[in-house]
Amino acid sequence: MAIESKISVEKSERNHGIDLLRIISMIMIVTLHVLGQGGILDVIEDNSLKFAIVWLLEMICLCSVNCYGLISGYVGYGRNFKFSNVIYLWIEVVFYNFIFNLLSFLSYKFGLTTVFYGDFYEILFPLKKSLYWYFTAYFFMSFFIPLFNVIIQRLDKKILTYAMLTLIVSICLFYTIFYFPISDNVFLISNGYSIVWLSTLYFIGAYVKKYNFLRDIRMCKYIVIFIFNCFLLLGLKFLETNNMIVPGIHYAVMSYANIFSLIDGVLLLSCFSRLKLNKLTIYFVNFFFPVTFGVYIIHLQQYVWNHILMNRFLFCTEYNSGTMLILILLSALGIWLVCSLIDRIRMKIFDIFKVKKHCEKLEKWGRNIFNKIYDKYFSETMQ
Repeated sequence: MAIESKISVEKSERNHGIDLLRIISMIMIVTLHVLGQGGILDVIEDNSLKFAIVWLLEMICLCSVNCYGLISGYVGYGRNFKFSNVIYLWIEVVFYNFIFNLLSFLSYKFGLTTVFYGDFYEILFPLKKSLYWYFTAYFFMSFFIPLFNVIIQRLDKKILTYAMLTLIVSICLFYTIFYFPISDNVFLISNGYSIVWLSTLYFIGAYVKKYNFLRDIRMCKYIVIFIFNCFLLLGLKFLETNNMIVPGIHYAVMSYANIFSLIDGVLLLSCFSRLKLNKLTIYFVNFFFPVTFGVYIIHLQQYVWNHILMNRFLFCTEYNSGTMLILILLSALGIWLVCSLIDRIRMKIFDIFKVKKHCEKLEKWGRNIFNKIYDKYFSETMQ
């Protein structure tokens, strides 16, 4: 007996366009953090040209987290899920937790910092860290992915479409527009920082792959709709800033679960899945896409987040609008590049110690235990 999903496994070439989207989405996530944790959004004067520029950039990048959730469904559907990959990610998080906790401790001990940015107790338990919310949500969602794949394959298109649209209407419209405190407990969305929302994105991403959704739309239409949504979100932010809309609309503006950011994410997923890249671009993608998760974990370490990033990019606002935009983008690219190169070193270390193979052995061991328990206690149906 095996616990693998009974689904047809697709054997196809790797989609380098999707891998490129991983890279771009991570750069966008870093940009969000430069704007937010970097302090820029807090000091920009309301209704100014700089206000329009930084908030438009924020709205452009807001769909980046959704892109990752959608990619998980697009890539995961049609494949037997490997729990060894999740174990590998866990070990990667633990590795960086140890390194940066040690670095923070030494910095504090030798007077380089006045605060110890870390917690040695949480090194082995990264799920407790709120900064790693995406990893926590993905970790727990991963146990349901085999079930998701079976459901998505067996449901006919009409029922699956109904289920998907019901989720979108319930979350993206009712929750984000007509928000009131009790609905957060009912929907468990938390502005998109949740397992429920990530699971919804998985379903949508798998739907896009299964039915080649939006494949017939021209690229120019993708761009027009994407830009329109970003400017629409900017307009909503302007209205919110000037108290010209009801307070509840705030959640439609900055929530990952807002309908416009979801549409932008789906458009990017469909667009990049169609890209045909040249050999040089493929080489670039193959070098950088495996380290995107490392970029996420490194720059969200408490030491980096609170000591290196916090309010460190206020200097960008001292320049004119054009220069400010360039400095913000260069800062985000710099953080992404440095973290990427650091994680390439980590990959070499993991290869030396054959971490991947050990994770596969651990998964096999876990499956064997489950199979024995199932065969002994659950395989026979009670009459």
